[in-house]
Amino acid sequence: MKLLISLGSFKAKTEWKTYMPVKRMIGVVLDHGIAPLLLIPSIILLFIILVGPFFYMFWTGFTDLHYALPGREGSFVGFENFRRLMQQDQIFWHSFLLTLKFVFWVVTIEFILGFALASLLYHY
Repeated sequence: MKLLISLGSFKAKTEWKTYMPVKRMIGVVLDHGIAPLLLIPSIILLFIILVGPFFYMFWTGFTDLHYALPGREGSFVGFENFRRLMQQDQIFWHSFLLTLKFVFWVVTIEFILGFALASLLYHY
């Protein structure tokens, strides 16, 4: 590849040597199977960020852990928390029904608007 630089009366002829195009170099790296190895750190980090809190939440759901009471580790109580929630907590059921109503109306309205927009775009 040759390049001619012109600055008024000054002309310089420069020759660039390209050893391997970048796209070809990336292809060589991918062909040798290095790409999956480069993903390992991000997969580990994603696993820790997503799965770690999930297991912690699962564990605390089966204990009587209270963050408001310092120095208390929480002991295993099994399904007692869930039994108490389903049988005795009226606020939970009220919130649950409100959430179901909200989800029903939001999904219905979004479906109707999306279908109407798709129909308009299809016909015009």
